[in-house]
Amino acid sequence: NHELCVLILKTFKILLRKDINRQRVGNSEIRAVVTALEIPTREIATEGANALLNGCYDTENVDIALRHNGVAALLNIIKGGGLGGGKIRWTKEKVIDSTKKYKYFNW
Repeated sequence: NHELCVLILKTFKILLRKDINRQRVGNSEIRAVVTALEIPTREIATEGANALLNGCYDTENVDIALRHNGVAALLNIIKGGGLGGGKIRWTKEKVIDSTKKYKYFNW
């Protein structure tokens, strides 16, 4: 259900703003967000990218997102052109930018 998916991603986005919640999510939750990014709607892409951004302030979650092709999912949305417009493009670029501080990236 599209509406339910959007609501879940909005909830993740809000919960993942808190450090304690970012530390408690794991493989299945991050994988679920990345998987949701494959659904080609503007709302899901926007909320999913924001949730992933918030989750990736924790280095362990960055590793999980990378294992589940999170960056590829974000880049796929960017390449999708008009799907999200400027705001969604900025959000995904912020996610990618937030990974620059980790040693295994050569941006």
